[in-house]
Amino acid sequence: MKEIVCNTSPIIALSKIGHVEILDELFDRVYIPNAVYRETVSDQNGEMYGCKELLRLVENETFQRYEVKNGEVVKKMYGLLACR
Repeated sequence: MKEIVCNTSPIIALSKIGHVEILDELFDRVYIPNAVYRETVSDQNGEMYGCKELLRLVENETFQRYEVKNGEVVKKMYGLLACR
């Protein structure tokens, strides 16, 4: 099973070209941390790219929201995951 934890950048970039759903096609499960969800759907997103798509994909349970339980692990791994 192919799973991914997605951050804001791919959602916004794919939204700009109209293909956020490709993540669902490439992976069996797409997890969206609550912080990423809030960042994508907030007014601070400027053009609001990815907002409507992410709201819809989470609502219909295509993407799964979750709360990170160990922020220290996230800080230690930041930047390492993209390199693998």
